[in-house]
Amino acid sequence: MESPILALENSGERDVEGVLMALLETEVNIDYMYSFIIRSMGDRL
Repeated sequence: MESPILALENSGERDVEGVLMALLETEVNIDYMYSFIIRSMGDRL
């Protein structure tokens, strides 16, 4: 079984909120959400 995956790089909490609101408006189901991964340069992924 194949499933589409969405990954994003953001610059702050407001970016995540905007993406989640867009997914909610289009009624996309979120089955899994993984925590942030910190890169060696300190940026979140």
